Amino acid sequence: MSGTGVLLLTLLLLVTMATSDDACSLLNGDDCGPGELCCTPSGDHQGTCETSCW
Repeated sequence: MSGTGVLLLTLLLLVTMATSDDACSLLNGDDCGPGELCCTPSGDHQGTCETSCW
């Protein structure tokens, strides 16, 4: 069961990364470039790379 969950999570992350260049995930740590922050909506681990979060 846990192997299936890991596989699904990996596929989800790959799809997210492929569809948006500025996407980041707090599950992976900070995927953003130098000087960028991973800005996420409250309660979500997926977000976008921004120079500042509002």
